[in-house]
Amino acid sequence: MKTLQLTSVLGIVAYVASTSLGGFTPCDPDSTTTTQSVDPATITIGGSVACSNTLGTSAHQYGRSYDLSTLGMTGDIEITCVHWGIESSDTELDCTVSIFIDTDGDPAPGSSAGDLTFVSSAMVTEPGTMTPHWLSVNLSATVNSSDRVLVVLDIPGSAGFPLVGTNNAGELSPSYLRTLNNDCGIVNWTTTGGIGFPSAHWVQSIEVMAAGTADPCDEALPACTYDITGPDGDPDGLIDVNDILGV
Repeated sequence: MKTLQLTSVLGIVAYVASTSLGGFTPCDPDSTTTTQSVDPATITIGGSVACSNTLGTSAHQYGRSYDLSTLGMTGDIEITCVHWGIESSDTELDCTVSIFIDTDGDPAPGSSAGDLTFVSSAMVTEPGTMTPHWLSVNLSATVNSSDRVLVVLDIPGSAGFPLVGTNNAGELSPSYLRTLNNDCGIVNWTTTGGIGFPSAHWVQSIEVMAAGTADPCDEALPACTYDITGPDGDPDGLIDVNDILGV
């Protein structure tokens, strides 16, 4: 069994360099982009944190909470795209981005049993790039404009060393993480500050828009039990779509 330690590459205190990624390309030009990052485009090299040792990195979940009521939107809204900054990864990995509604009124995920209700998820491949980059994924998560949601990035355990992008420019809500096997003793959601790394702020954004109106043509047609009409306008001995349309 390997012994894991919570580590930060190059040290979390001595920031040695930062890289500006610039603006990412929106998944949908008609969407609205929102973020909890004061600086959503700069990644500090050596600023990330992960539970790892010389044999690799544990399976992690990284989270960011959004209070959607601050957006000034009404009714149902759709989260259409998620962008996570990645500092580096020496390994290609199949990751998952998920959206949860936090239902108990406490912004901290896992603050009460069953407080996170799953909404939607999408797979995304981390290409294995050692320079800072965006990991972006389209999805469809319909929530209410008054909801608080948790945006989660799942990175599987591996022999590699993937690092989520961070900076110390400030954040509007805490950066959360947990390991999936209680490695490093962080099986429960905790903030980066809660484990001794208060300057590690995830670089992350989402795209939202008003939820579209349901298309009635997507709804199943009702059952019809009578032979009302046929292609020629007269009953044809069949009960099919012609009878439904003839009602």
